[in-house]
Amino acid sequence: MPQAIGVFILPPSIEVLEARLHKRGQDSPQVITRRLLAAGAEISHASEFDYVIINENFDHALGELGAIVTATRLRYASQLAAIASCSRSSVLPEPPGPRAVAAGPSARMPAEKIQEHSWPASPSKTA
Repeated sequence: MPQAIGVFILPPSIEVLEARLHKRGQDSPQVITRRLLAAGAEISHASEFDYVIINENFDHALGELGAIVTATRLRYASQLAAIASCSRSSVLPEPPGPRAVAAGPSARMPAEKIQEHSWPASPSKTA
């Protein structure tokens, strides 16, 4: 099973969060106060996550989240698993041990063989 990646999405500030909550008009002042207190406690755990996105602009934050997903899918172990799952044998070497230096597959394989290899399809965007 793949490892989970922790992403914490922060508001630019508590003041901005408070303004956003008031602007929505969905919660009473008492509920907003409770949510702000809870947010302060939650924000104290941001350092426990792999990535932190500051949601100042929604479209920008969404793009950053997409970049994290893409980078995670492109990690060596993920690509090795994807290639190993295809019907042909893997062309990627096993990950090197600590401090080992490994050459890429092109160093051991002629260019014609690399071009002939049938690479697996890109991961589904819904995965």
